[in-house]
Amino acid sequence: MYKEVSIIIIIILIIVIGDFVTQKYTKENVESLTNELNELKQNIFNNSSYNVNEKTKIIQSKIDNV
Repeated sequence: MYKEVSIIIIIILIIVIGDFVTQKYTKENVESLTNELNELKQNIFNNSSYNVNEKTKIIQSKIDNV
């Protein structure tokens, strides 16, 4: 009986910890992507085509990694 309960508790802990880690990394990715998009918006506003192209590449790579 105790063995089954221990296994169930371990499985629940793994699920909870995995969910926490996933949410943390997702939040960091979204914040990073938001910062890049804000910089891209500023570069477009300043009409800096080189920076726009570079930021677009960075943003695309971050989206691909998510």
